[in-house]
Amino acid sequence: MKRLILALFVVSCFSLQNVVGQAQTLTYGFKAGLSLSKIDGPSEMSGGTALEVNDNANGFFVGALFRYWLTDLVGVKWELLYAQKGTAYNFNGPGYQILPTETGSTLNLTGNQRINLNISNSYLDIPVLLYGKFGKFEVEGGVSIGFLIASTATGELSFNGGQSQAGSPIDDFIATLDYKYRKDNPGEVDFGLGTTSINVDGTPNNIPRILQAYYQFPEDRGSYFNAIDFGLNVGAYYYWNQGLFLGGRFNYGLTDVTKDDYDVSKVELDGNQNFIPRTDKDRNISLQFSIGFSF
Repeated sequence: MKRLILALFVVSCFSLQNVVGQAQTLTYGFKAGLSLSKIDGPSEMSGGTALEVNDNANGFFVGALFRYWLTDLVGVKWELLYAQKGTAYNFNGPGYQILPTETGSTLNLTGNQRINLNISNSYLDIPVLLYGKFGKFEVEGGVSIGFLIASTATGELSFNGGQSQAGSPIDDFIATLDYKYRKDNPGEVDFGLGTTSINVDGTPNNIPRILQAYYQFPEDRGSYFNAIDFGLNVGAYYYWNQGLFLGGRFNYGLTDVTKDDYDVSKVELDGNQNFIPRTDKDRNISLQFSIGFSF
């Protein structure tokens, strides 16, 4: 599927290049606006209950557009956009935590956890679209490719009703989540940012107050999000005059934005205390509201 989408994008670009090479009416402009987006995928289940929810996150986009008029009513355009996409992620249910301690040991805990994350991914998006004009209205459709240039998340982990591997109850705790997916290292924590003391099997243990993106993964698995995203686009615009326009666009992702190496169960580990892969498909879905001007 990825190869087919890439081939379609490349063919579209070459076709556009040939058209532009013969262009007699090539125009340009700019656009900016706000977006609602989320990462859509299947939820992990427990006892028939969905434990994960992805809600819309706010973002913005800005960039340049170029268009070639094939006729007075139909044309081809492409854009170069800086676009924020993301999701408001929530997990609430039974799960585990693998936590490093200040002494260098590792705690393996089970209990109830709530994870709230506001994920923000920034892309360099390049849509290639066909468009048609109908009076003051314009409709469009086409494909796009996005290159991930930044990926972060902030949030909170709340863990309660937990117990150790020995079955002893542990203290409830809260940790701040500060993820830099393209910069953080596997197993990385910074105890210099503060610690929280919890009693495990009768012994106090200092755990990090702030957790980085890959604190539970001992080995390097790359970045959490894939570097390239493909999508389909449809949109409509209203022109107040010959240049100024308002409109919206719907973008539907076609590829999995998360890497399978990190798509693991948050509920349980296997019998050897290894991660259980889920390998489901998570895709970007976004709705953009724009204002722009075409010269």
